[in-house]
Amino acid sequence: MTSIDLEAFRDCSGLESIVIPAGVTRIGVRAFSGCKGLKSVTSYIKDPMEYRDFRGVTVYVPKGTAEQYRKAWGEENEYVEV
Repeated sequence: MTSIDLEAFRDCSGLESIVIPAGVTRIGVRAFSGCKGLKSVTSYIKDPMEYRDFRGVTVYVPKGTAEQYRKAWGEENEYVEV
């Protein structure tokens, strides 16, 4: 998988966690917007693209990338390096 399409999971209220593989190079606009039950995201992307749909979730990221993610995905989340 290399991309997550526009609004692919929009308003999936039952979605609590997701894993984004390292090979993903594009996340479409509003792909996860409205996922109010989302608590955690695990991302294996080492060079994150800008994406702002996540709010108030715990994001697990590769070691050494938390600051990159904070800049690309926003300050509203907690970033944990694993």
